[in-house]
Amino acid sequence: MSKQIQLRQKIKAIQTTQKITNAIRQVSMSLYSKLEHQSATIKNYTQNLTNLFTKLIAYDDTWSNPLMSPKKPDSNPLIIIVATSKGLCGGLNSNMYKFIAKALEIKNFQNPKFVTIGYKALTFTKDQKLGEIVLSYNDFSLNNYISIANNLITKIADGSLTYSSVTIFYNESKSFFVQKTVRHQLIPVKIDSENTSTTDPHKIYADLIWEQNPHEILDALSIRYIKGQMIHCLFQALIAEYSARFVAMDSSTVNAEKYIEKLTLAYNKMRQADITREVSGLCAGFMNKNS
Repeated sequence: MSKQIQLRQKIKAIQTTQKITNAIRQVSMSLYSKLEHQSATIKNYTQNLTNLFTKLIAYDDTWSNPLMSPKKPDSNPLIIIVATSKGLCGGLNSNMYKFIAKALEIKNFQNPKFVTIGYKALTFTKDQKLGEIVLSYNDFSLNNYISIANNLITKIADGSLTYSSVTIFYNESKSFFVQKTVRHQLIPVKIDSENTSTTDPHKIYADLIWEQNPHEILDALSIRYIKGQMIHCLFQALIAEYSARFVAMDSSTVNAEKYIEKLTLAYNKMRQADITREVSGLCAGFMNKNS
């Protein structure tokens, strides 16, 4: 009887856990769907902003900005690590930690500063003692990723954070079931050669009228460009997080169901054996009495 009670308690505990994993799975899918609906808009905005910025740079080749191209050597880099605020997302964070351990090389003359986005990024940076954390955003979600990007870029642009380069590590969703850690250099800006035209930009923009000083316009546009890149990275990190959490919780829910079936079968067999034993005892006692 005691074994039956233990099995029954174990089944109830697993059923409770299954309800929790199923609820997390549904919430993750809901959040993923919201981001998926915004994906086309974010992608279109980023591409158009990149195309405009690269073409205008080519038009005015005299423009330069210390924010976009800091002086070398890279003695004071700023490194941004984007992880999740919570766990329960499979190996998403652990795979990122392994990638950073291999890809991050801190040289002797460098004094790196770190910005962590997501509580898991904060704990990893502290545990590994990577360097000084100048900013941390423990709460990272669908509701605040744009405000995080705005706040961070504002601090970089107004000189609150001194740097010689800005690099961001984040998870990107290659497909719904596959996530990959990406290292992206925000500053100095690397212009994709595919976005530059081989024709003379002065001929393309022959009728272009600058209502303000071209350098002032490019300075303002450069901030928007970096902010757009930051929003894109954080957006991809959230999609990767929600899809990875859904896959992990879906697997846990299915495994819990299988385990419940196995334990229920063992419980029923044990209960049936007790019933058979009691019936056999009653029959034997009745036969002995009649004889």
